[in-house]
Amino acid sequence: MLEVKGVTYFFSNHALDEMDKRNIPEEWIKRTIADPDSEPEYEEERDNHRYHKVFRQRNLVYRLRVVVDHKKNRIVTVMYVD
Repeated sequence: MLEVKGVTYFFSNHALDEMDKRNIPEEWIKRTIADPDSEPEYEEERDNHRYHKVFRQRNLVYRLRVVVDHKKNRIVTVMYVD
């Protein structure tokens, strides 16, 4: 579970697997949903929203995408994108 701005989100098994496999910190997911770099993209076909945020650590840049199903308050997946 992850609480963001008073809303409790649940992680899908896939999202948890991706976080573990790609070493994505839970705090980054929270910050991406709470303060995305741009308006979330709506994916009509699946009724999901895509949130994006760039994180910088040392000399590395990570662009994170978090896909959220707001009807179920579920984080569907997380990934790094180009």
